[in-house]
Amino acid sequence: MFPGISGPPGTADVTHSLFSSRRGNGRHDPRPIPDLSAPKARLVVDQRPHAAALEPFLRGLLVEEFDGPEPAPAVLVGLADDVRALNPAACPADGSEPLTPAGHMADARRALLAARARLEAGDRETAVVMVGAARAQLFLIDERYPTPAPASLRARVRAADRDLGSLQAAVRAGSPDLLARLDAWTRASLPLEAELTARSGRSLYDPRRLARALNQDPSLPPPPR
Repeated sequence: MFPGISGPPGTADVTHSLFSSRRGNGRHDPRPIPDLSAPKARLVVDQRPHAAALEPFLRGLLVEEFDGPEPAPAVLVGLADDVRALNPAACPADGSEPLTPAGHMADARRALLAARARLEAGDRETAVVMVGAARAQLFLIDERYPTPAPASLRARVRAADRDLGSLQAAVRAGSPDLLARLDAWTRASLPLEAELTARSGRSLYDPRRLARALNQDPSLPPPPR
């Protein structure tokens, strides 16, 4: 429930100026939020490629509804492909899947692999976005290692993020050693991942610690994540 934004369950005022300087209309008019991952026959936004409806819809969300920057062409194509691939049948039967530091680190490396491919194609704009996607995975790791997790381990995660921030700036500047730096970060991520995994029992990746942090009974099943 978001006061001033929410309406009935499943709705939001997406023309509120809090979100957008482009779509703000000065009225409280919540609308149903379109589901992008329901069975295809029930979708409001036609995802068929020849319909040419999904890409403009996603661009509108990014640029107009949330005042984001114009996405690079490859980024918009990738987002549309990702949404088209969503399939409710792929979800686990019980609706949950354990989160692990290894999973987040693997996602970070996949993002850097995509950045590498875009650099080789001469697309620095998309490579910058993909390095940012890798940094987002490190944020998800960092937030799950609060005090009293080892300060030295958190420091290593944040140092890895600073290295990616420096790499992101180097991509923008067109530095000549980008591929080597991407490969070096990928190699360095493996021992960090191993230690994160070894210490995950002292982090909020542990379901009981997470339950206690949320003031829930640790004997209950892990909360949705």
